Amino acid sequence: MFRDNYFTTGIPFNQPINQKTADAKFQTSIRQRLTKSILSFNTFLDVTYTQKSFWDIYRTSLPFPDNNFNPGLSIGKPIIRNNQLKGIAIFSFEHKSNGRDSIDSRDWNYFSFSFTHFFNMRFSAEAKAWAGWIDKKENLR
Repeated sequence: MFRDNYFTTGIPFNQPINQKTADAKFQTSIRQRLTKSILSFNTFLDVTYTQKSFWDIYRTSLPFPDNNFNPGLSIGKPIIRNNQLKGIAIFSFEHKSNGRDSIDSRDWNYFSFSFTHFFNMRFSAEAKAWAGWIDKKENLR
């Protein structure tokens, strides 16, 4: 698992259930290591993918009015002290898009660096910084 995986829907209590008052949202996310071997500097390479979709499940044709696609590539380094995993540092490149073309297209790219410190088996803290850019002027509207 990479990010949260979920499916959620809801209905209004004070209105009838119809195509304008209720829908569903779900997200699927994976992380897959690309190599079995450890790379230089004790690092590893991962590919990531997250998809978030909004689904009009109460309409006859069950359309998806919006989908967000988020593939990425990351290199990570575990921080090990006294034979214990104390943290992990990850540098990533990600692309986020709605998958459409022309004037309906919405996308951007970003690099990020995150560090997670494991205090114990149940408690950790993460800091993340990112810098992004937009390729097309149409995305600025």
